[in-house]
Order: sequence, then C-alpha cells, then structure tokens
Amino acid sequence: MTPDQYYDCRNELARILLQCTEHGIRLAAALEEERAAYSDSDATRLLELIEHKQQLVRQMEDLETKRRNLCHRLGFDADEDGMHRLLERTGDDGDLGELWSRLLRCARDAEKSNRTNGAIARARQEQTVAILAALHGSAEAQPTYSDRGQRSPRFQNNPLTRA
Repeated sequence: MTPDQYYDCRNELARILLQCTEHGIRLAAALEEERAAYSDSDATRLLELIEHKQQLVRQMEDLETKRRNLCHRLGFDADEDGMHRLLERTGDDGDLGELWSRLLRCARDAEKSNRTNGAIARARQEQTVAILAALHGSAEAQPTYSDRGQRSPRFQNNPLTRA
C-alpha cells in the first residue's frame, strides 16, 4: 500500500473513531438519564430512552463493522493489538491513539452503566413480584407471568390481576 493510501485510510479511521466516540458519549448520557428515570419511576421516559439507546447501539455497531473491515482490508486484526499495530503503521502522531483510547473508555463506562441499570431493573422487577405475591396471599414470590409472557394460571381468577 502506498503512503497516500495509508493516509486516506488513516483519515477514514479517524472519522470512524470520532463518530463512534461521539455516539459512545451520547450512549453514556442516555444511560445516566435511564438511571435517573428509574429513580424517578418515569416509565414513559424509560421507554423513550430504550429506543434512543437501541438507535445509538445500532449506529455504533455499523461504525464498528466499518472499523473492522478497514483493519482487515489493511491486513491487521481488528482487536486492540491489531489496532495498535495499525496506528503505528499509519504514522499516528497520537491523535488516533487518543481517539481509540477514548472509545475504549467510553465502551467500558457504558458497559458498567448498563450493568448497573440492569441490576436496578431486576431489583424493581423482584420488588414488584414480591408485592404481587403479597397481594395474592402467597408466602413466597412466584412469577405472575410465564416465560412466554402469559399470565400464570394461579392468578387468572384473581380480580387484582385482571386489572
């Protein structure tokens, strides 16, 4: 590959990393908003955020596919080691390396926030199941719905569960 081709690929890589990092920052903000919506019990906002997060993740996945394809096209693995070798080969002056590091930090932070929000959601679900069990007079919490989302036969004749 000629130096000009590496330069063009370097510019393409910079664009991909920058866009992906921007999406990662937006995703981190959406995850923080999601945590606040859980705290406020704002179901409407949670539903909006789910759609927004899914859109950001899809866009990031598309960019990640482009990054991986670019790495492979240049003969490098798309993992962290491959990226470091690619950055060395393209004559990175530190800017691309910083973008790559920032993107990795965003991804780790988003994963941590997502796990935390998932734990909050599971805790809320367990509380709801326990409350329903108490309303039904059950000694222990049992699922109100089956794995298929159908109402458990045990609760079908109870007026509270028909509401």
